[in-house]
Amino acid sequence: MSADRLWAQGILEYLPEVQKNQQSTAGLDSFEASVNLDASDPQRVFFLATKLYHAGRHQEAESCYYKVLDMLPESGHGYLELVLFLESTGRREEAREVAQRAIERGALWANEWQRCPIFVSGLTSKPWWSREEFPWANELEGAFPEIKAEVEGLLSGTGMPKSWLPVGQERASQDGDIIAPGGEWREFLLYSAQDQSPATANPEVLKAFPKTCELLENLLPGAVAMAKFGVGEIILSAIAPGTKLTPHCASSNVRLTCHLGVICPEGARVRVGPTWGTWEEGRCIFFDDSYEHEVVNDADGVRIVLLIRFWHPELPSERWRDTLDAGMEDYAAMMRRRVSPPANPAVVNLRGAAASAEIHWISMGQHEHPPSDKDAPDFAVGAESDLGLLDVPDAPRLTLFCPLLRALSDKDVGTRRCAAEGLLEKAEQLIRLPQTVWHGYGQPAGVGLAAIRTASGDEVEALLMEVLQESRDWWCFRAGATLALSLSGTCHFCLLRF
Repeated sequence: MSADRLWAQGILEYLPEVQKNQQSTAGLDSFEASVNLDASDPQRVFFLATKLYHAGRHQEAESCYYKVLDMLPESGHGYLELVLFLESTGRREEAREVAQRAIERGALWANEWQRCPIFVSGLTSKPWWSREEFPWANELEGAFPEIKAEVEGLLSGTGMPKSWLPVGQERASQDGDIIAPGGEWREFLLYSAQDQSPATANPEVLKAFPKTCELLENLLPGAVAMAKFGVGEIILSAIAPGTKLTPHCASSNVRLTCHLGVICPEGARVRVGPTWGTWEEGRCIFFDDSYEHEVVNDADGVRIVLLIRFWHPELPSERWRDTLDAGMEDYAAMMRRRVSPPANPAVVNLRGAAASAEIHWISMGQHEHPPSDKDAPDFAVGAESDLGLLDVPDAPRLTLFCPLLRALSDKDVGTRRCAAEGLLEKAEQLIRLPQTVWHGYGQPAGVGLAAIRTASGDEVEALLMEVLQESRDWWCFRAGATLALSLSGTCHFCLLRF
């Protein structure tokens, strides 16, 4: 059996299972046999590496990741996945070596200690920043007595504030994963994506921190906006004695972090990059959390800081929204690469014949073979071999709508609002497209429009139905309805029943 035929067989075995579990290893034997016959396609080798990792065959997965780099030495996502793999197994020194290799090739990153998944090139990169680079630090430090008094008003004693939320419990669950066993890390949210108000903090926060909130909203409106976008947060962070936060890199280099020391016992310290630092009450420290960093509290008491995330100073406000959109698309592309098996034309034909579910194109006057009720899946969306979307000129990538549609059902009101704004913008872009992908149940696509049934179309339709029937907020319904009408108006997206 040829490598293409084996790969097509693997896809047939994989597709039904990946709908249930994105880490499914169905089809692995066929994928592996195909690559053993012909290992010349780096996309197949990459996909095989992901499946081997999910199967617990880490050594073989690692070998495949390195093969991808040998074939595509300037592929940023190849280096990223290998670095994430090495970090997941605690091999951070090797991860730094791979990052340095990526930097030398001009593929990704600017420093071996800075290994964030979403990287914006051209921004000044250094682990520690001087307080003199941020003139507002003086005013923040000058208000320390009032800030500390409001913090102390919230504390019931000298120990951990048990009324504060455990980190990772209700938001940012990944942050809970970096707490070493036996540790305790709690937070009090001043500004976050959970805020009800678009301009200020929640009422209970304003009541407890009137002076602190007034200062932050006047001094750092950009940081407040970032928190409400869900890209960062402004919180009080409390770490119990004996706690260690294990080394990790944040997701992006578009932001920096300020810590204003509130309660800083001797023995609490933080490492950013290769260098350790400490806190001092009433003083600010600044660092880039996209660099590898860790926190250790070997003191006898709790350490509390006011933590402020703020935009990288070289990113002007007019670039904030585009930067967020680009980051979302990068993340979506990373997730697609992990779950979408690549398919060249030979595999497409073999798969279609084997499954008796060929992709049906419909144009005006050719409706003898309507789309099958069984989906023709999108393979490797965004790749040159894409079967679904890129075959249609100027087609939007329907899968890019899915994260935004899911976010419209998020429990955080700020997340829902941000997603609604993003969807409205993308819906307006759809209206201007000359032709696009159509998804429906046998209806003609209309004059001059190419049509195809796609799995991504099914997912978008299901998510839209949920939004339009169960929206928590009027702006979520408006965003969903606008997208539905845009798709109906330009490509007969079958949603008029709503």
